[in-house]
Amino acid sequence: GVVFYQMLCGMPPFQARNWSELNDEILHFDPPPPCKNRRVSNRLSGVVMTMIAKKPEDRFASCDEVLAALLNARKGDLPLRQIGYGILALAVIGLALVAPEAIRTARDYFRPPIPSPTVLVVMPFEWEGADASEEMLAVGLSEIIREDLALHRDPAGYTVVPAEDPEGNPLTEPEDTREALGANVAVLGSINQVGRELRAQIMLVDTGPAQRQLRSSSIAAESGYLRDLAQEAQVALRAMLELPEFGMARWDRIHGSQADGPFRLHLQGLAALRADSLDIAIAALTQATQIDRKYASAHAALALALLPTSEFDSALSHAATAIRLDPLLPAGRMALADVQQARGESAAAKRSLRETLALENAPLDAWIDLCDLIGSEDVTARNAVIEDAVQRWPGWARPLNHRAYYRYVAGTIDAAMEDYGEMARLSPENYYAWYPYGALLILKGDYEEGIEACQTALEI
Repeated sequence: GVVFYQMLCGMPPFQARNWSELNDEILHFDPPPPCKNRRVSNRLSGVVMTMIAKKPEDRFASCDEVLAALLNARKGDLPLRQIGYGILALAVIGLALVAPEAIRTARDYFRPPIPSPTVLVVMPFEWEGADASEEMLAVGLSEIIREDLALHRDPAGYTVVPAEDPEGNPLTEPEDTREALGANVAVLGSINQVGRELRAQIMLVDTGPAQRQLRSSSIAAESGYLRDLAQEAQVALRAMLELPEFGMARWDRIHGSQADGPFRLHLQGLAALRADSLDIAIAALTQATQIDRKYASAHAALALALLPTSEFDSALSHAATAIRLDPLLPAGRMALADVQQARGESAAAKRSLRETLALENAPLDAWIDLCDLIGSEDVTARNAVIEDAVQRWPGWARPLNHRAYYRYVAGTIDAAMEDYGEMARLSPENYYAWYPYGALLILKGDYEEGIEACQTALEI
């Protein structure tokens, strides 16, 4: 149908300035019918438009049906010669003037809205036809994208959550993130290589059962560098989320020099860390920091990778290096706090986490880590930290979950029930809300409603 359209009209049915706009046109808009060409009859135009209909059920079911329609079109309809050349020329000029704005207006009107507030989860990317090493690069790229989106986020715009449940287990399906985290938008991505060029398809989808596509973009790095592809992905995602662009100079400070080799090693290290393959992670991240000694986020990741091996001095050095290279990078201070805690320096770890909270885009993990580190030592300070988290991250279940737990430990059962009930309201498919909510209801003697809540948890 597309080839037939171009034969009749002299141009493809969909045209745009870039991959993102072209993909949007294909998904959401119909092209002008071929009968706009005065030599194409209405009937023939109708045949072609049926061939390129978006829904399969609206197209012809077989080649025989196409042939029959073409033979029928040949019998009737004279070409549209009634339109005078002058009128046609004016119509074309008018269309050229108003069509771009009309298309933009229609696109904005018909595209589905992004939920607000947005709880965004970046799922592990896939590399089409990849071997194991390339698959690791794709997963690492999704981790970089998640970290950068969290770092450069608009505090009033969206929240970025990791694709893992509260117990640290990886989540592989968008629907699972809705149940466990309350995420309502997922970023999906696939990468392939054509010659030297790297290409990626990135989508924003609703995390509901239907996984409705909200936005999509096709990007490419002609250089073949994953570093360039990651930059293009950030620009495309911020455009899809309708967020302001961030300065690429800051991105360069976080990700070191312009070289692609250290960046690829960083991706491998992040993917290995996610898979708990510490030897691979340490080797890759060490090599990345040796090649590019100014790679701040690679130093921070290496500090975390070294912790389980008890190489505390080396981990401390890399965390301190990350902070020196980029004082505004939360990952560096959080890595330092983890090292200090592992060395038994609790007071120093608390100071590092409080310094992290003072940064413009500190992640929620910093509040949660500080709250857990304070524990029962200073209940007033701990409660103040978690209350601050609840206020700064409204409409999200995780800080409520923490506050509910500590309220339960303190014996304020009614207050804990209120938090778990609010979690269930915010995220009706969240097992981690319904189960404790039901258990506390039973503890209070409300057996019927408690059993019903537990039954909901079992169904989830």
